[in-house]
Amino acid sequence: MTRLVYQQAFIPSPDSARAIREQIRQVLQNLGAAEQTVRPMELAVSEWIMNLATHSRPYVQNASISLQRADGQWLFAVNDDGGEFVGFNDVPQLPDDPLQASGRGLYLLHQACPNVAYLPGNARNKHNQLILPISELVQDKPRILLVDDDPSQVALLSAYLARQYAVHTCCSGQQALDRLHNETFDLVISDIDMPDMGGIELRERLLGNPSLDTLPFIFVSGSEQVREPHVVSELAIDDFLRKPVRHEQLHAVVSRVLERSAQMRLRLSDYFDKQLTACLHPQLPDNGRWMQAQVWSRAATAGGGDLIQYVEQPQQELVIFADLMGHGASAKFAAHLVGGYVRGLLAASPDQPSPAALMSRLSAALYHDKLLAHTLMTLFIVRFCSAHHIDLVNAGQPRPWWFDGERWKQLNLGGSLPGMQANAAYSQCRIPLAPGQFVLLCSDGVWEVGSSAQERAYNEKVLMQLISNNRHPDRLLAKIKAWYQQVCPLGGRDDTTIVLLGQRG
Repeated sequence: MTRLVYQQAFIPSPDSARAIREQIRQVLQNLGAAEQTVRPMELAVSEWIMNLATHSRPYVQNASISLQRADGQWLFAVNDDGGEFVGFNDVPQLPDDPLQASGRGLYLLHQACPNVAYLPGNARNKHNQLILPISELVQDKPRILLVDDDPSQVALLSAYLARQYAVHTCCSGQQALDRLHNETFDLVISDIDMPDMGGIELRERLLGNPSLDTLPFIFVSGSEQVREPHVVSELAIDDFLRKPVRHEQLHAVVSRVLERSAQMRLRLSDYFDKQLTACLHPQLPDNGRWMQAQVWSRAATAGGGDLIQYVEQPQQELVIFADLMGHGASAKFAAHLVGGYVRGLLAASPDQPSPAALMSRLSAALYHDKLLAHTLMTLFIVRFCSAHHIDLVNAGQPRPWWFDGERWKQLNLGGSLPGMQANAAYSQCRIPLAPGQFVLLCSDGVWEVGSSAQERAYNEKVLMQLISNNRHPDRLLAKIKAWYQQVCPLGGRDDTTIVLLGQRG
């Protein structure tokens, strides 16, 4: 299955390399990628764009980059209409002369992404293509920020924790504070005596920030200062470990602190989460003027952000199906805000916009609005305006399925995430939908079941076979529900929503 989540056209230049580098960092971080995944992709993509700008002959007139998931593998693809890079796949060596620029970019690209592949254009496909595979995009491990100015201590603690946790490092309290203002972490482990800003000041600054004051915090230090009872009470730390730290001791403390934090969050948010989930539970009327619908949804254990809206207008019915990237109450609030945006756009429109026009307007609103500028989502917009067909736009959601009356086919319909460009243009697809024909739409929660890449790939193949072999669409949702509850009895990390659309008989 192929899923497109990001696409951008560009002309190679230093400015486009810088802009695209910023965009892919935002996309990867919101998809849950670890920093050790983001940085190599940033480097590889920007180096390739600069190579296209500097060395391609003839010059590149049109180029594009996309992020997609194909056959369980996430990858970037860069296409261009310039000249072929002869000998690209011969792994280059770093030039001996540090002032020699030629070859340095390709060397860095191969170092950042060893599995890179280059496909020159041919008679069938005139565009050259660079493929940058990402071995593992989704990072399910708890994120720990380790703050210490001693490189050997950082290396030791990182090695202790790397198997079970996603470890990110800083060498001072100020660096840690900057990252905590822009990224999300589950735990901070900090030294005390550091240049620029020490651990105690870092903790005091976090306690003064309402959005960070409850973040779990552990000191690891040789200092005895924070072991004094009044200091421990004032700093509200979760634990203190004296250097040198033993492997078993560190794991026991980290595990206990994270477990206690999770229990407290669940208890404090349980009532609120249930109420908000009930308000935003994806649902559609069983029947509209032309539409008939079935919906099955399961909220993630810690929240999620799937949203469905049904809008009836004089000449059309619209179904808006959004998946807000993120987890927990924040994603639900974002879903609520996006729902309000959609209602406002439709109310303010003097016309009845097509799905493509509505998607472009929503994308522009997300791009320019300060509140939602950092919100990433995937989106379907479906229009019923006839008893014979529907119009559909896909912006980053998994590819839809169509039942032609005899068998299911997966449609090659995708598009870039909304909000990534100021003036994004979308195209819509007209799909035949006579009585007995159906369209199946799924959020990515149903395709991302499993604790490892191999397990998720296997479950994806099983689900695709389940859909492909089905000949009774009215029973399909029940079969998918039974399968999902079998392989994921406790629920997943993301909302799961499935929508089956047909024509009203």
